[in-house]
Amino acid sequence: MPLIIDPDSEPEPDLAVVHGAPADDRDEHPRAALLVVEVSDGTLPLDRGRKLAIYARASRRHRMPEPAVPLL
Repeated sequence: MPLIIDPDSEPEPDLAVVHGAPADDRDEHPRAALLVVEVSDGTLPLDRGRKLAIYARASRRHRMPEPAVPLL
C-alpha cells in the first residue's frame, strides 16, 4: 500500500507499520508510518537512492537490510 508522503511522492514500501485500524485507510492511503522497511535486492538501487531520499525528507524511520546478510 502506498504512503502519501507529499503531493508528488507515494512510495510503496515492502513493509510499513502504521497507526490506527485497517478501516482507517479504506478510503485513502496512510500519511504516516512508524516504521518503513525495504527488503528486495532486485530494487536495491531504487530503494537506496530515490526512496531513501523520500523517507529521509519525510523523517520516516526506515530500514534497508543488506540482502546478502541473513538476519535469521
